Amino acid sequence: MRKRISLMILDDHDVVRVGLEANLKQYQEFEIVGSFAQSSQLLAVFRKQLPDVLLMDFSLGSNEVDGLNLIQSINVRYPECKVLVLSSVDLVGTVNLMLRAGARGFFSKSQPVDALAGAIHSVYAGRVYLTVKMMSEMNLLLSGDIKLEEGKVLDPYSRLSPREREVVRCCLDGMSTSQIAEKFSRSIKTVSTQKKAAFQKLGINTDRELFLLNSKLE
Repeated sequence: MRKRISLMILDDHDVVRVGLEANLKQYQEFEIVGSFAQSSQLLAVFRKQLPDVLLMDFSLGSNEVDGLNLIQSINVRYPECKVLVLSSVDLVGTVNLMLRAGARGFFSKSQPVDALAGAIHSVYAGRVYLTVKMMSEMNLLLSGDIKLEEGKVLDPYSRLSPREREVVRCCLDGMSTSQIAEKFSRSIKTVSTQKKAAFQKLGINTDRELFLLNSKLE
């Protein structure tokens, strides 16, 4: 008899979690061995039993561990468990961070739920799962005709202009927009525009996301 794929679910929204359970129970090849609202509950069970695939929300509650840190921790401590992120956060830069942290795939909550089974099979088989749209957006961040190979994580800084790189580097050094403008003898408006353009290319919105992105590249 073919081995069933064991699954665990981590999502702090009861409606989402129960809905996922109901959908996945109709597939005989899947076995749900745990379903949790809190990461602490999940990790307590991990010490005794590991699933083949963990389906986890990226944005957990305010008192929860950061999604990226949780993915990275699971990847380091339990590398045999494959993480498939389910999230409504679909910025290309953030998805790239998830992959760098150790996730094996990203499933958008805006996708049809019937596509989830295929995503689970992909990551279980050792493939990286991304939607065609997300794969295309990642490829757009690469220069020239270089394409993102399956499983490869791109260099998010590859499409920044030299001046945008300067602004980003100074932001990472803790400099304010006015300090950067003074350093390079540019107007504050020019620096703000360059910073905004850099953030758009990186697929991020805030300074915090920039620091998270950079920490995964070091």
